[in-house]
Amino acid sequence: MSTAQELAYSKIRHAILTGVLRPGIQLRQEELAEEFNMSRTAVRFAIQALADDGIVEISDTRRSFVADITEPHAEETFDILAMLEPYSAGLAADRATDEDVAELRTLIDKMEIVIDDDIAFLDLNSQFHRKIHRLSGNRGLREIIERVVDFPTTLYLKLGQSTESSGANDDHRRILAALERRDCELAALEMKAHVEYRRREFREQWLEYDGD
Repeated sequence: MSTAQELAYSKIRHAILTGVLRPGIQLRQEELAEEFNMSRTAVRFAIQALADDGIVEISDTRRSFVADITEPHAEETFDILAMLEPYSAGLAADRATDEDVAELRTLIDKMEIVIDDDIAFLDLNSQFHRKIHRLSGNRGLREIIERVVDFPTTLYLKLGQSTESSGANDDHRRILAALERRDCELAALEMKAHVEYRRREFREQWLEYDGD
């Protein structure tokens, strides 16, 4: 993306994550361009990038909306994550270098620092998972996973709280330990446990969700 597109992406993403643009609301390019004082071209590219992140949905009629979810949709997405993320982590364990492990450890340490800041934590969480999926070496698998890897952010937009927490970061450390040992089977098992942990968190939060 160009500098203008990156700025548009950053501003629109921030408006979504801070609740200024709520789940389900339509994103009108001309209105966003005027509000943020940028070109419609930059806004259009930013919306497409946010759609690639899973934060924005683009309908068959090319209208754009802040991503919204239902409980069945969430369960289906967790099913996808539970199948694909463990497989990807297992592949990554066979390819991770000491430098890769160090980079992942740094991300985990940063998450500990921002544990009470949901937006900052979710951003680092995304970097952690995306790094693992890059290490898988399977381009097709990565392209599929990256459509749903930021689903915890979409849940945050809907529920107003994150399914990631200090407990999730403990999971991250166990996944990292498996990668460091180059244990493919253990890495897959730890990632599977992590996804299911997040699913349980979601189910508990959904029971408390009042829709306001």
